[in-house]
Amino acid sequence: EFIGSKEISFKCNCSRERMLTGVAGLTGSHTIDDIFDGKESLEAKCDYCKTNYLITRDEIINLIQLKH
Repeated sequence: EFIGSKEISFKCNCSRERMLTGVAGLTGSHTIDDIFDGKESLEAKCDYCKTNYLITRDEIINLIQLKH
């Protein structure tokens, strides 16, 4: 007996803000210089949907300063 159906789709919850927060969280155990390896930006990629995010050193510094 058929009870019903439901459409299922994949949706990733990643966002630029979540990536920024993740990178900023690394500053608890690493320095900004270690994270960026002397560069002004880095690329973070979502493991699930493969979206790339370009994150700058200044964005992380500003985010950390806002939290303090």
